[in-house]
Amino acid sequence: MGNNKNGTLNDSASRVEAIKDLIFGENMKDYESRFIKLTEELEQTKTELNEKIALLSKESVDNVNMLMTSLSKEIDGNFTSLQRDLEKLSDKKVDKTSLGNLLINLGEKIKK
Repeated sequence: MGNNKNGTLNDSASRVEAIKDLIFGENMKDYESRFIKLTEELEQTKTELNEKIALLSKESVDNVNMLMTSLSKEIDGNFTSLQRDLEKLSDKKVDKTSLGNLLINLGEKIKK
């Protein structure tokens, strides 16, 4: 008698699954297809974003390097100009006001 009861339960479960498949079958396939498509698009977007981040990072490093090179050249130029002006002053009596103004100008250029 126990076998008959299990058979009836299995039969009922099969019927429920068949009904569920009839009702939701097409929708489930559609949802699954959409889910797969969204997953693929998400992975593609993730890959594209990682590539863009890497490119932006490289560009940022390149820009910082160019800025440092430019700043270094500017400082070297200012230093050379200051040396020339100091040599001119050393030929004459050192004018403290002129020397002070030169140092102030150099300091302002470095701040920029």
